[in-house]
Amino acid sequence: MGNWKRLLIIVVAALLGLAALFLVGGILLTHFLVDLWFFSYLDYEGYFWLRVLYRYFLSGGITLFFFLVFFFNFWAASRFLGVDQEAFSELGNIQAGTRYRNLLRLFQTGSLQVYTPLSLILAIIIAAPFYQQWEAALLFFFGPNAGVQDPVYGNDVSFYLFSYPIFQLIQFELLITSIILMMAIAALYWIEHHLVSGQKKDWPVGARIHITGLFFLPALLLIWGFILERYQL
Repeated sequence: MGNWKRLLIIVVAALLGLAALFLVGGILLTHFLVDLWFFSYLDYEGYFWLRVLYRYFLSGGITLFFFLVFFFNFWAASRFLGVDQEAFSELGNIQAGTRYRNLLRLFQTGSLQVYTPLSLILAIIIAAPFYQQWEAALLFFFGPNAGVQDPVYGNDVSFYLFSYPIFQLIQFELLITSIILMMAIAALYWIEHHLVSGQKKDWPVGARIHITGLFFLPALLLIWGFILERYQL
C-alpha cells in the first residue's frame, strides 16, 4: 500500500512540475508565439522561421569554418610530430622519460581529445564578433545594388554600405586567426624538436612547408588590409 502512495505522490509531483515548466515556458515564449501566430495567419510562416534561424545558420557556419581551419592545422602538425620514441630511453630519469613520452603521445595522437575542444574554443572566440553582426552579414550576401556608382573606384554604393564593413571584419578576424595559428603551430613544432635534450634532427619537409606558409599568411592578410584601406577615401 505504501508503494502505491509513494508512486502516486511521484506522479502528482511530476505533473505539477511539468505544468509549472509549461507555464514558465509559455510566459517566456509569449512574444515568440505571438509573432509565430501572426506570421502564420498571414501565410508567412516560412519567412518567420527563416528570420529566426538565419542568425544560427550564419553563426554556426562561421564557427564551423574557423573550427575546421584550426583543427586541420593542428591535425596536420600532429602528423609531423615525429620524435623517435626510442630516444626517450636515453634519458637518465625514467619517470621524466615516461612523462615526456606521454606528452609526445598526447600531441601525436590527441586530435580528438586535445585539438577538437581547443579548436572549438578558439573558433567560438574568433567568430564571436560575427554573432553580433549577423544582420550585416545577411546584407553582405543579399543586399541589393543601389544603381549608383562612386566616381573614384566605380563601385556600386551598396558595396560601401553592405560589403565593405564585412570585408574589414573578415580581414581582421582572419589576421587574428593566422597569428594565433602561427604561434600555436610554431610552439608545437618547437616542443617536438626540443623535447629530448641533445636530440638534433632535421624537420620534415612537410613541417617546414607548413610553418613557412603560416608565417607568410599574416603578411598576405596585412596586404589585403592595406588594399581595403584605400576605400576609406
